[in-house]
Amino acid sequence: MSRLVEAVRRQVPPKSLARKCEKKGCRVSLKNVLERHLLVDFDKLDKPSGSETKCCDYLFVSDRDSEKQPYVALIELKRGRLDVSDIVAQIKAGADIAKVFFSKKTVFSFRPVAACGGKATKIEIKRLREERNKISFHGHRESIRLIRSGSPLIKALRT
Repeated sequence: MSRLVEAVRRQVPPKSLARKCEKKGCRVSLKNVLERHLLVDFDKLDKPSGSETKCCDYLFVSDRDSEKQPYVALIELKRGRLDVSDIVAQIKAGADIAKVFFSKKTVFSFRPVAACGGKATKIEIKRLREERNKISFHGHRESIRLIRSGSPLIKALRT
């Protein structure tokens, strides 16, 4: 197990670990993701006091692959219509909670991800990429990658 995966595992209660990335009829496939990974269900995590009660659904942490650094992804699942403002707010809240699991010196590739079961308009997709909607996390500033519900997470990680 990588040091990053193990470091996060030590900080989260076992009840918050998940095997599948799915909520309320929306899911992301973990097929072909790196063998050593960790999926934290934020709904089962004791959140620090003062944090927003609403945050993204999952934190994904992986070992490094042969070409890249380890991956850290914040994942929001939406079964229905895409609401950019809601998704951005939830992923930003998840980033605030997840930052305590990583030291400032940790090196990784960061990917905020939204999986949507409904249709996304071109305008909504463009809004996800706007500078003001980028997610900041430990020195990274990334646009949210949008994938369809049921798609493999690896698709969003490697783009």
